[in-house]
Amino acid sequence: MDRPIDNLLQTFIRMIEAGAPPWRQPWANGAQGSLPLRADGQPFSGTNCWILAAVGACAGRASPYWFTFNQALGIEAPVRKGERGQHVILFKVRSAEAANDDGEVETRALKYLKTYVVFNGDQLEGLPDSFRGAPAIDEDLRSRLRDEVLDAIPAEIVIGGDRAYYARATDRVHLPPPEAFISADEFQSTKAHELAHWAGGAARLNREFGQRFGDQDYAFEELIALSGQSAPCLTLH
Repeated sequence: MDRPIDNLLQTFIRMIEAGAPPWRQPWANGAQGSLPLRADGQPFSGTNCWILAAVGACAGRASPYWFTFNQALGIEAPVRKGERGQHVILFKVRSAEAANDDGEVETRALKYLKTYVVFNGDQLEGLPDSFRGAPAIDEDLRSRLRDEVLDAIPAEIVIGGDRAYYARATDRVHLPPPEAFISADEFQSTKAHELAHWAGGAARLNREFGQRFGDQDYAFEELIALSGQSAPCLTLH
């Protein structure tokens, strides 16, 4: 199965190699990060939300809407020839009755996971104006929502000093005080980055990347943390 995150990581790698990593790009690319919306206006959720927000921001997409190939045809705005879509995840759960070993009928949850491809509104021909603009951004609401998401993560955080890092030995995240950052956005973004490292701790996902500074595994762990830092609920919304 295609893994949608692979496309995003490859995008980050290409931008790094080109000398313009997305977290340091010194110019605006014409797109404001926004909550990705389905063709019917409903927001994407979970992993799809932050993947599409990050991909859209890196590509400079102005439209917050994403369509399947057939949805684009349905609004008479076909995908432009040569455009490449983004894989996203479809997760479904349904109930089914089945007999167990004792012959008793039980209700079981059947789960399946697959991917499908979507295209941003900017990749369509003749996109109606109603699909072009993103909703107005409320910066105060955005900041409060980021705090709610980050504060709900049960990591032990030590505030103080002049370094930001996750300490494996003590399983703690260390951050400079908020006042040391140039903005609340920068503090929240850095906090999200270190919490992504924390999520890989032995008691959680048990990732073994990044134990030796500067090697290839360390670089891969940093890409993982940068993906978490790019999550729309953390840095965009």
